[in-house]
Amino acid sequence: MTPYTIEIKARCQNPERIKEILETVNAKYQGCNNETDSYLKDNSHILKLRESGNTVTIFKYTEETTTGKLYRHVSNSLMKDLLIKTCGLDKVVTKRREIYIIDNVKINIDQVEGLGNFVEIEAESDDENYSSTLQTCKFYLSLMGIKQRDVIPFSYCDMLREAV
Repeated sequence: MTPYTIEIKARCQNPERIKEILETVNAKYQGCNNETDSYLKDNSHILKLRESGNTVTIFKYTEETTTGKLYRHVSNSLMKDLLIKTCGLDKVVTKRREIYIIDNVKINIDQVEGLGNFVEIEAESDDENYSSTLQTCKFYLSLMGIKQRDVIPFSYCDMLREAV
């Protein structure tokens, strides 16, 4: 079975209202992270280096999908400097992320520097459960009162590129 990550990102006009709604469905608050995502230049794929607390995680993306986490370790600025010198730095996304969990769905409330407030709904699935997992994600989107016009089909990095 093929693993999938379903991700729906949308603009959020009222983060406090979203938190109130999440409380009504007993979403478990997981905490708040300050994250810095450094997108590195690479010809064959996108590399994202995420710094959160004292941990660095490297993600690899292709045009079609997220390959996933490649590497995670305790923060080391030397490694980051080496990757930036080797690949080149594309964009840096800085955000404050509040994380909630409901069953197998993770809901992030993000405040992104230079872009504003967003809600991101994520869930892991496989071929067999993809349709029902997608419906669950759409249910939470509707529950939070997020309209289809607020859904964003691209990354924060893409949005920052367009803002220049």
